[in-house]
Amino acid sequence: MSKEYEKRIAEALAPLGGAGLTFSRVVIEQAAEGYASLKVGATGKYCRLHALVGTMGTAAGTVVIQSSTDISGADTGAGQVALSGVMPIGVNGGVVIPFTADKRACIVTAVSTSLGMTTVTGAFHGYAVVSIGDA
Repeated sequence: MSKEYEKRIAEALAPLGGAGLTFSRVVIEQAAEGYASLKVGATGKYCRLHALVGTMGTAAGTVVIQSSTDISGADTGAGQVALSGVMPIGVNGGVVIPFTADKRACIVTAVSTSLGMTTVTGAFHGYAVVSIGDA
């Protein structure tokens, strides 16, 4: 993107609480149940989930959005904290968390933690819109 275009986006997002954020689209394509890293953390920064869209594959399962004190994004089990309730999803069923640019209205990790999701029984296929930034 051009600098002028980026400036206009930042100006448009400022009243919505999205000032200073850079959004990333993360593809989620699990082969099996387990942990999926959505955004690697950074010291002194917050990870945010702005949108989530996807379906379960051939088996019903559950999804939990969580943070981890392992800022590398690896599934070490270190300090994982649920940021959502358990979301049951039927076979070929899906979930949509609509996009919001407002950093005050999305799912946010604690400072210096990573953002991820864990599925049980089924594999998740979709994408997330995430960001990392200051409070």
